Amino acid sequence: MFRNAVSYSFNENFTLTIDQIENALSTKPKRSLSSQEIESWAAEEFIKGDDRYCLDATNGFILFKFNIQTRVLPAQVVNKAVNDKIEIIKEKEQRNISKKERAEIKENILFELIPRSFIKEKCVNCMVSTNDRRLIVDTQSFAMADEITSLLRSCLGSLAITPLSALYHIPETITQWRNKPPADIELLEEFQLISSLDRTIKVNHKNTSLYSNQVNEHIEEGMILKYVRMSFDEKIEFTLDDLFLLRKIKFAVEPENKTEDEYENIQSQAFLESKELNLLLDKIIANISSIPNRA
Repeated sequence: MFRNAVSYSFNENFTLTIDQIENALSTKPKRSLSSQEIESWAAEEFIKGDDRYCLDATNGFILFKFNIQTRVLPAQVVNKAVNDKIEIIKEKEQRNISKKERAEIKENILFELIPRSFIKEKCVNCMVSTNDRRLIVDTQSFAMADEITSLLRSCLGSLAITPLSALYHIPETITQWRNKPPADIELLEEFQLISSLDRTIKVNHKNTSLYSNQVNEHIEEGMILKYVRMSFDEKIEFTLDDLFLLRKIKFAVEPENKTEDEYENIQSQAFLESKELNLLLDKIIANISSIPNRA
């Protein structure tokens, strides 16, 4: 269900009902792009037999996903078409092309090329934990997460949330965990060190002990950990960075009782992963500092 996690906290108690959320999502149905549309965002449906749902919910977890269709029109293709057109005009009419006319040519070229462009499609998974007052978006792009939350806000009318990165202080925490990691969290041998004075100075490590002499020297020179690969309770492996972003999440959990119904098995797996992911976030939050006047 989740490969990455940008996490938010609801500023108030979560009061929306499942029906309210489903009705809101249903106002953004999936559809085909029109000939001149560049992008389309819509609620993706869960399908079980002949039944279709905008969300799935159980035990305090609400799962839903957004479908994003984007036309792929490489800039080099557009620029070549524009330049070719300009060269034809120059040769035929023996004159230079003004900036205004070039812009008009480009606009006409785009109008011709957009309907013929390739459409790229992807789904972004989202989860609300009503008990933890938490929203999680499966992306490692904060820009994408902002787009998703904006779309969700437009569906619901309002969405009072704050990124966990704005509530909790991560940067020095990861480095401090090197000496005493939280219970059930193991720091693995994949990480990046950055200079605390110049963040452009970076040293990447893989298959290297966090406690090697080389790393000790870097830490003594003032470098801190930007991100570290970790394992939580032998159930989740992930990379945590200093922006409170979880990347490359891998789960090692499966439902105890599987059925012959594939949809039910997928559903059970998704909710189990949601539960474990929230337990992981609880563990991280319990071992880092709140930002004054924000939490």
